[in-house]
Amino acid sequence: MKDYSYSYNILCKHKEESEDYFLFYEKKDGKIIVHLAGGSVKEFTYSKETENIILERMELQVLKYGESLINNYEIDAEELIERASPFVLLSSFGSITMIDASLLFSILNYSVLSGCSLLIGYGGIEYYYSKYLKKDYVKHKLFLDNKELIQSSTYRDLRPLVGVNKKALKEARQNLDEDQASININTIRLFKKKEINSIINYIKDNKKIYSFKRE
Repeated sequence: MKDYSYSYNILCKHKEESEDYFLFYEKKDGKIIVHLAGGSVKEFTYSKETENIILERMELQVLKYGESLINNYEIDAEELIERASPFVLLSSFGSITMIDASLLFSILNYSVLSGCSLLIGYGGIEYYYSKYLKKDYVKHKLFLDNKELIQSSTYRDLRPLVGVNKKALKEARQNLDEDQASININTIRLFKKKEINSIINYIKDNKKIYSFKRE
């Protein structure tokens, strides 16, 4: 998953320590290696209990931060653009109309114009980053909303995963080999949203067919 904790926003209205935010983990040489939002890692001795604790924590992160905090990127971006735009317009107008202005005024005018333009540029970047985060959040939330259905239907049966990408399928098989649910909140990073939708639709369609045959 991506970092929904708002820890990289320069306004820091909802700042959380990135060292406490779990992005994903890998299992290697008897250890669970957790990758953190700040770029560092934490290592734990592998056990099913430890892995389940980590999975639970990652699920709680999605529910805790979720869409409301991701939306703050968009809100802050709009505020930055709204505040800076009038100054950009005034400075641009001043640059055109006050040709004979003093050197000091010209320097100040261009400084204001440059600074506000940078703010607007940052606002634009933050706005598109919010869209990027939302896309990732929606994918993870889709899994959580259908977690029981997906995990119960793909335990020892990977037919619903037909057509998914090789990396996701490989990790799902590895999870089954370790007697874990084939798909969990950590595995979702490897799936596309349309693949998760396809899995859910496959399961629901086959449940309808099974129910129809029983009748």
